[in-house]
Amino acid sequence: MAIQVAIVLLLVFVSFGLFTVITYDIVPARGALFVTFQNSSNATMTVSVFVYVIDMENASNVGFTNATFTKMHNDNRTYVASIADGSGIEVYMRNVSAGESRGFHVNDATVSPQLCINPSQLKIEITPREGSLYDLDYDVIFLVIAKVGFWEFSATSIKVFNHRSNSISKPMQFERNHAATFIGLFFLLAFCSLSSLVVWIANPKWRTRIPLATLVVALSSVAIYSFIGSGWEILARLSAAGNAAIAYPASFLLHGYDNHLSGNILFFMLVSLLLESWQFVRKTRQTFLFFYALPLFLTLIFPGIGLSLSIESMTWALWTKVLNDRTIFTRLDVLMCLLSGLPSAVFFYWLVPYLQGSFYLFDRVLAINHIEYGILSAAIIFGGFAVWSLLNRKRTQPKPTRSASALKVP
Repeated sequence: MAIQVAIVLLLVFVSFGLFTVITYDIVPARGALFVTFQNSSNATMTVSVFVYVIDMENASNVGFTNATFTKMHNDNRTYVASIADGSGIEVYMRNVSAGESRGFHVNDATVSPQLCINPSQLKIEITPREGSLYDLDYDVIFLVIAKVGFWEFSATSIKVFNHRSNSISKPMQFERNHAATFIGLFFLLAFCSLSSLVVWIANPKWRTRIPLATLVVALSSVAIYSFIGSGWEILARLSAAGNAAIAYPASFLLHGYDNHLSGNILFFMLVSLLLESWQFVRKTRQTFLFFYALPLFLTLIFPGIGLSLSIESMTWALWTKVLNDRTIFTRLDVLMCLLSGLPSAVFFYWLVPYLQGSFYLFDRVLAINHIEYGILSAAIIFGGFAVWSLLNRKRTQPKPTRSASALKVP
């Protein structure tokens, strides 16, 4: 017991030490920008706009004088260059056909070390040389690459998009705040995971109760968000390199912005803990595969990022397991059954406003995806469990034996 306590205390010390070292002196090093335009009209158009990334406390903290530009598909009909004073980017696109997308990404944008890594003080502006942007949809991501010693990572980002074709009348902004906030959560989850691993090794009786799968998935999601970037950043980088498909198998671990991650992690850990530590789905390989792995990875049949779809299907799997086992005997079981209803809020959060018609078209598309997936995953899990139960019943049913009186004696 003393050895286990010593190991846990050592893990606490190491986690706190690493967290202090990483977050003590984060210095902005450079910026990167990913821009996509789309002609939402029914006619060919020529576009001339300026793109600005403004630090509202000090406009000189962000510049593009020495930046490098890479155009999507090396399109020679698009001209991209920094403005003379380096404060922004000039974009000229000719003969943009209806529905066509044009884009570029910018590396090595100048970011002052004095820039406070806080996306709320950053502002992205798209200004037309003349006229309006009514028929031009745009999607812009700006991220700040920070440096700690010799190590660089994406510290914060801001995403702004304006999709008039989806009835979004004004730009929408999403922020990924200072990475130190989620790095702290990462080390907390890392400590819990390592401590659980110590208990798992030392006490075999507890192995089916320790939520290792929960901690691994949550830790992976937070680690990606903290040290690599938001799902939108990752997809933008991979798309620029022509490798966006690489992210598909891990898309359920990617999250777009702070509230997206924090909300999903909360509901995921709740439903996953109930499956692992209350219903013991890891007791056998079959129950783990059907009640945990299947609903977790079933989300890959729908495109998108985040754990929300997995939460929906895992909630249906949890209810299926509870109804089948009829394990409502103690006050703890009653409490756990009540808690099992909370993750279903992920599904009803989209269903109720959709029925009320209170969504923009863009949000309505997301709502339809969540509702369709919720219904489809419920049908797959409930139907699959019915088939599985029927097959198990036939497999375990004893074979009839012939009685002694039925035997014919020659």
